[in-house]
Amino acid sequence: MSAPYLRATVNQAQGSFDVAEFQLGAGIFQSHSTVASNAAEAFSAARQITNSVGFGVTYFRTISGPVPSISNLSTSIRETLSPKLSLLQVVNYSQGHANIQFGGSYVNNRIAVDVDYQTLYMPFLVNPFSQGISISLRVRLFRSTQWNVQTFRSADGHLRYTTSADTLLTPRFGAVGSRGEDEFKHLRYMVRGHVQDETGQPIEGAAIRIGEQLVFTNSDGEFFIRRKNAAAMALEVVLTEFLNSAPFHLISAPPSVKAFPEAAAPDIVIVLARK
Repeated sequence: MSAPYLRATVNQAQGSFDVAEFQLGAGIFQSHSTVASNAAEAFSAARQITNSVGFGVTYFRTISGPVPSISNLSTSIRETLSPKLSLLQVVNYSQGHANIQFGGSYVNNRIAVDVDYQTLYMPFLVNPFSQGISISLRVRLFRSTQWNVQTFRSADGHLRYTTSADTLLTPRFGAVGSRGEDEFKHLRYMVRGHVQDETGQPIEGAAIRIGEQLVFTNSDGEFFIRRKNAAAMALEVVLTEFLNSAPFHLISAPPSVKAFPEAAAPDIVIVLARK
């Protein structure tokens, strides 16, 4: 037994900008489907109150549709207790009812779990704004193999699940963590270092571009490249290429490095913070 596909067209325009220490945003949505046609708007504001506490508020409202105007007010407070642990509290008020939800995230080198809440625009629903829980889980099973589980909202507003596993089979990553010297005997100069978080914990799978060469850190957060000469090279932390799925932002890294003979090569320290 088969059913016809549901189709919808959605037009939307969104923008965001910073004013003083506030992040402000606004958006307008318009959709048409065989089920319903809607127009809606959204406004948001967020501010980091202290180094460890952030506050946000979002207002959603339907402008036109098959039912009278529906609005939803959502506020959130996120507290960072440590580089590994953060807590989230969300309060929603809609149609005269309020509910409180809790979430947060925990990240270390073996496991990363995040529980968050999202409000999405669903064109097939009479009330197009649907809020649901968002859960992601990453477990590192072996040195370079990890298992991932995520939830997502389908177009009809239902909560769905997806899972995947990935591993790195390219020799590049193996070379980063290797100690073998045979294939490098003709390369006398070296750049080496390690990547860590603010607590000094190593970060595996970080992507570092040195000159034109992209390398990845091993399970101890270490990386190195070998060169024929002692030329200076630019260094860049390429956050979009990380093998580690946890979110990071850069705290400190040198803009350039120079290769030295192996015995004299200094240890370069790169510090990242977990979001």
